[in-house]
Amino acid sequence: MEEFIDTREEGGRQRRLRMYCATRWVDSHDSVLVFLDLLPVVVDTLNALACAQGARTTGSDASALLAAVRSFAFLVSLQVAGYCLATTVSLSRALQDPSQNIGDAIARVKAVRKVLEDERGIAEEVFHRVFLRASELSARN
Repeated sequence: MEEFIDTREEGGRQRRLRMYCATRWVDSHDSVLVFLDLLPVVVDTLNALACAQGARTTGSDASALLAAVRSFAFLVSLQVAGYCLATTVSLSRALQDPSQNIGDAIARVKAVRKVLEDERGIAEEVFHRVFLRASELSARN
């Protein structure tokens, strides 16, 4: 995967995927956002593995994963998850800080809730933007 990261201009600062952790909210936020950032590199890597000579099971597994990550339903779901998590990641980080006091925590929760309620009022516009990002991602991959 490293060679594909080096040849791609996009793909920000991240160089490795992160394990998904269901119990640590910040880690789960980060793993989804990093996966979204590195998706073009993941596609390149799976494509290379699928075309590799002499590794039938690796190639077929890579082909199956490649088909899954290229499916439009997956790309839309990933974009929706990334959009929601980008909104809540700072709250998750703050709430896991041991020095966080209850007043600040409540204020942060209310602020994020307000953002989400505002976005709910323009849900069609928000989903249209998310859908366009998924469409662009689909076209590139």
